[in-house]
Amino acid sequence: MRVEDSQEVKVDRQEEIMNRTANLYRSQRDMRLLFGFWKKWYLTKKKYREDENYCEDFYLQGLILRAFKGFKVFALMAGNN
Repeated sequence: MRVEDSQEVKVDRQEEIMNRTANLYRSQRDMRLLFGFWKKWYLTKKKYREDENYCEDFYLQGLILRAFKGFKVFALMAGNN
């Protein structure tokens, strides 16, 4: 085996290692980007859902208080008879 052949093998191995490292970095970067987009999309859905739940709870609480107020007025009038 000649010295030049040995150096070519060494260079090919180094290129292979560099390509593997670049591919690994690229795949990790893609996953980070994908996760970032997914997180942003989910947070907007979560915010919408939380707002919707808050409005629903606020509406139900208003109905309960209104019914209770009506019951209180009815109880006061019934007690006066």
